[in-house]
Amino acid sequence: MAAEIQHLEALAFCATVEVIRKAQGKVNPDDLPSGSMERMLAEVDLINDTLRFLGIVIPELEKKKGDEIA
Repeated sequence: MAAEIQHLEALAFCATVEVIRKAQGKVNPDDLPSGSMERMLAEVDLINDTLRFLGIVIPELEKKKGDEIA
């Protein structure tokens, strides 16, 4: 029973991240062709967004993101 609840919570979390990304105008990996470079980059971006959503900040990633903006 607890495993089922955790599974549903994980699905809800994933759906929430995808909806937030779509609202921000970002592409979700499932919207891109499998094996494409664009999908791979979207997967990395999705992981970064997921970590930020969980409150996990990786300084190296934030530094690179800041460098791209400048």
